[in-house]
This record gives sequence, structure tokens and C-alpha cells, in this order.
Amino acid sequence: MLEYVLKERVALAKGYPREFCDQVVANSDIVDVIGQYVELKPGSGEYQGVCPFHADKNPSFGVNRVKGMYHCFGCQASGNVITFLKNYLKLDYSECIEYLAERNGMQLPTMVERSGNYISNRDIYDINNEAGKYFYKNLFTEEGKKAVAYINERRLKKETVMKCGLGFSLKAPDALYNFLKEKKYSNKLMVTSGLVVYDQEKGKYRDRFRNRLMFPIFDIQGRIIGFGGRVLDDSKPKYLNSPETPVFKKRTNMFGLNIAVKTREKYIISCEGYMDVISLHQAGFNSAVASLGTALTEEQVHEIKKHVDKIYLSYDSDTAGVAATKKAIEKCKKEGLSTYIIDMKPYKDPDEFIKNLGVKEYENRIEKALSAFDFLREDYKDGFNLSNPDEKANYVNGLIRKIVELDDPINRGTYIQSLAANTGIKESVIEKKVNEIGQNYQNKEVAEISQEISRQDREKVRMKKSGTEEAQRIILSIVAEFPELYPRLKEYIQEADYEEGAIRNLASFMYEILSKGERLTSSLILNHFEDAVDSDQYAEILAYTVPYEEGDMEDEAKYKAKKYAEFAQSVTLVYEKKLKNRMDSEKQEKLVAMNEYMKFLRERKNILEELQKL
Repeated sequence: MLEYVLKERVALAKGYPREFCDQVVANSDIVDVIGQYVELKPGSGEYQGVCPFHADKNPSFGVNRVKGMYHCFGCQASGNVITFLKNYLKLDYSECIEYLAERNGMQLPTMVERSGNYISNRDIYDINNEAGKYFYKNLFTEEGKKAVAYINERRLKKETVMKCGLGFSLKAPDALYNFLKEKKYSNKLMVTSGLVVYDQEKGKYRDRFRNRLMFPIFDIQGRIIGFGGRVLDDSKPKYLNSPETPVFKKRTNMFGLNIAVKTREKYIISCEGYMDVISLHQAGFNSAVASLGTALTEEQVHEIKKHVDKIYLSYDSDTAGVAATKKAIEKCKKEGLSTYIIDMKPYKDPDEFIKNLGVKEYENRIEKALSAFDFLREDYKDGFNLSNPDEKANYVNGLIRKIVELDDPINRGTYIQSLAANTGIKESVIEKKVNEIGQNYQNKEVAEISQEISRQDREKVRMKKSGTEEAQRIILSIVAEFPELYPRLKEYIQEADYEEGAIRNLASFMYEILSKGERLTSSLILNHFEDAVDSDQYAEILAYTVPYEEGDMEDEAKYKAKKYAEFAQSVTLVYEKKLKNRMDSEKQEKLVAMNEYMKFLRERKNILEELQKL
């Protein structure tokens, strides 16, 4: 019960009582929540789709609305609605509760032990949202007309302005500060959110953003986490972003990612600026995103990799843009992203390109985008006179070293062909050279793979479950789905009869809750063990599914009978093992034990006879 106690303390520490968290989970339709991010289709008793947690080609991802759980038969990922949000959106527990509560229209309870100086992430989201509405309304003021003129000049539609939440910050140094003060927001919160700065020299608070076109920056859940502001004159800096805050991390967040991940495109288009993204979204390319005033970071690439395996770099065509592209390619390669480069010439950036050449031509450029290797090959060529044999040899050897660095042998083969076709050197010659340079690397790689396979084999042996342990898992999984079986279960199997570890912890928790007559579901159980070190084991146990034939789950009585029969069979196995252990250690009680066993068999026969009447 230790995990259960810890779980309750964690929920309270974050400000949300356990009962409220349970209610939030109970009110959340797991099919609807996961369906926002994974295309689900009705199957036999559960919804099925392509697993978002591994490279799944066939639908192996099942979502069970009744159990409130998901399970992948490919990578074995499983859990409830909280687990999904934590693993897919990378939220912490309290953020999951806040997200689901807001989605369900539930009022969050007052924070527990909240001091006057305490500021939660939710407070920052709230003040940012208020500021976002304020900036938007400023567009319709006399002072905001110049921002509207700029918007029209950039050919942005009204729908685009509303979709992106664009706004305007007034010129007065304390306009936003006074507005937020009237709304009863504290100075500490205004400063923590990055909206207001304290001027030490003047001893006054002033707005961070003044006389700028405002771009709200959203997180993946659609909450405003910060702002970017662009000047409408020649003053500096041209762009200004919110500072780092508890909810805004420049190296991790990206502009437009909240929209891009919902498009279900198989790729992301990475741009340099806000206007590039907005223009592409307006043109229908909703998978476009931009880094926030910095070059593409490893953290941002990692975030992209969570959602797609392919990225198109659509950076400026000038020297700085090419340099940024090269750096981005290296980061994408480390993360294992298939990387392609879109040619923006003769225009500088996607914004100019779309306005002058249109949607069709941009689509054409996507289709003709160069692979990362081909882009580097063409760029690398500029430094050599290929009519000179020595320089050509140096050029080819330089590219061969880049091929050797590739992990995927298919990519290596493709790039060897590409290099051969573009240099006139035989494939076999290039391949031989690649193998020579890469021999040490390959030997090391083979050794590491062998070690990993050996480790995995040992792990499989270690994790192999006994028949009794597997039966215990089946019992708990079925009782979680059909709590009415608990009275039968406790007659024959007690908490101490379960294997030590996660199984016994789970049994103890379930027995305690069911003995009190409280409501129990698989999803609520997982909610209690969410922060346990071995939380994935609880999900694995509860994800067990009795094999069924097509149509079983549409016939409720047939499905229930099959579950009951599996329950009876598993209880029999565990009880027999229990009695055998008792008889082995206590020979003098053998007769008593056999009498108990005969009584159990009679009870089991009665259960099966009742099931046949269904």
C-alpha cells in the first residue's frame, strides 16, 4: 500500500485531492482524448489504430473505452488516459489533470497549502490568456490601425489573424501593466510571466512589449506560454520574445507546433520566422513550425521526433539561411529524422515565396526537395574545381566520410548511388572506399549490437513469468473489469498469496478498495500508481486481454461468460498451487486441505453451471 499512500500525497502536494483526480479520470473518455492525436477505427470491442509510440505499420494499438485503457501489441505500451498524455504530450501529472479537467468543464479545486507568494503554472497560463485577449482587442483601437495596416500589407486574412491570435501592444510604457492591475493580478505574477519588467532606476513597473505586432506562442495543448513581438518601424530589436519562464522554454517550444501536431501529416516543415509559419498555414501547409529567435535546437528536434519521422527545412536562401540549414541537418541526423531541404530560390523565405509563386509551386518544391546528403553534396561542391582530378578526389573522399557516418545501411546504399551518378565514379569503387573507412566503426557497431542482443535475451529469461504468476495477473485484470467477482476471489486467494512486488501491491490496493465497496476501474487503478517507479508493470498487468473470436465482444453475455470462465480457470490454478505448497510443508493438514479443495471444486462447478444459463 506504500505506492497508494505516496500517490495520495503527491496529488495533494500538487494541490488536487485524490478524489478529484479520480473523478477527472473517470469523466474522461479515453477514446475521445486519444482520438485527437491518433486516428482510431472501431474494431471488435475496442478501437484500433497505428501506435504513436513506435514505428507501427499495421494497426496494433487498441483503446478500450470500458476499461479506460490502451495497449499496443507491438511495443507493449499500455496505460490509461493519464499515461497517454504523459508519454505523448510529455505533461507531468498535475498538467494532465488540469488538461482533462478543462476539457471536461470541471472546476479545479483551490490549491492546498497555497501561500500568498505561490505562483502556479496555471496562474501564468491564465495571465497570458488575459494578455492575449488584450493584445487582440488593441487591433481595433485608433493606435492599432498601424498594426492592421501592416497585417494587410502582409496579405494576411482576417481568419488567419483570429486563428493565430495576433494582436498589438500599445506604445504607453505601462498600458498592459495598468490593465492587468485592474484585473487584480499581482506584480509578482506579472513579472514571473515575463509580461512586465521592474525598472530598478525609476522604481516602476513597465511593459516588456510596446508598440509591437504581437504573436502569441502556444504549447502543444493550445495554452499561451509566451509572446513574440515585432516592431512596426525601424527601432531595435526587430523581434522580441518573452523571457524564460516556468512554462516557456525557448530551446524546447516552437511556434505553430500546437497546430502542426494536429494535422496528422507525416512530416514537419521547419522555418525561421513567425511570418513564414503564418503564411504557410494560411496557404494550407499547417505542419509548418518555427524556432523562437534561435537556431533549431536539439531539444526542439527531439520534440519534433516525438510526432513525426520526417522534416523539411524551409530556411532562408541567403548565406545565413544555408549555414542554419547545415547546422539543422546535423541535429536532425542525430535524432534519426529523415531530412529534406526545400529550395526557396529565387525568393528569400517561405513568406515571399508563397506570395509570389503560390501554393502549387511550393507543393512542387516539397516534392523535389533534396535529401540532406544531396543538399550537402551540392553545397560542398562549391569549394572544389571538379575538373581537377586531385580536387575531385578530395571532394569525393569528403562526401564518403559523410556516408560512413550514416547509421542506416539503406541510406548508405542510396547515397553511394547518388554520389556515383553525380561524379561518374563507379559505385563499386565508392562502396569499397566506404567499407574501408567504416570498417572500425562497423566492427564496433556489430560488437555493441551483439552485446545488446545478449542483454535482451538475458532480460527475456529474467522476465519469463511462471504459470502461477501469469494466472495471478489474469485474475487481477479480470476483477478490475468485473468487480462483482471479488467476493468469490477473496474466499480462496488472499493478498499474501500473490507474488511479491507489483502483483502483490496491486492486489493489496484492489482488495482494500473493493472491501470498502468503493468504485474500481482499470483506469482509476493506474491513476493511483502513476508515480510508482514500476508503474509500467501495473499497466501491463491490467492490459491483459482474454483471447476472443470475432464477434465475441459485440455479444455482451458471451464476452462476459468467457471472462468468467477464464477467471475460474485462473483461480483454480493459483488455489491448487497454494494448497500444494501447504500440503508440502504441512503434511498433517493434507486431509483438511483436500476437503477444502473438494469444496472449491464444487463451488467452481456451480459457477460454470450458472454461466451456461447466460
